[in-house]
Amino acid sequence: MGQLKILHVITTLDPRAGGPPAVALRLGSAQAAAGCEVHVASYHAPDAQREIDAEFNRIPHSGLIRQHYLPHSTGIRKLWASTARRTLAALIPSMHVVHIHGVWDSILKAAADVS
Repeated sequence: MGQLKILHVITTLDPRAGGPPAVALRLGSAQAAAGCEVHVASYHAPDAQREIDAEFNRIPHSGLIRQHYLPHSTGIRKLWASTARRTLAALIPSMHVVHIHGVWDSILKAAADVS
């Protein structure tokens, strides 16, 4: 099978969002330290990038995680996460495990649909 490929899908990695980003980052870092190829897909949050980078720098092995930023949608496309869905559809088939963090955002449903 080779190296286990894991994708974490989460709305944001902004540490100000509380527990879910902290869990996704720490779990992914531990998986990367164990030899897995770890990816995280989340919406791009330029206003939070400084906090996200600082959090990544605090967590051992987080530098091994590959980040994928999903494009935001507007209007009805936001409801279906149609632009993010295309990115997820290209990324998910190459993964062995897809871990979806949360339930309420449309990108999470899109990831479940594509999986």
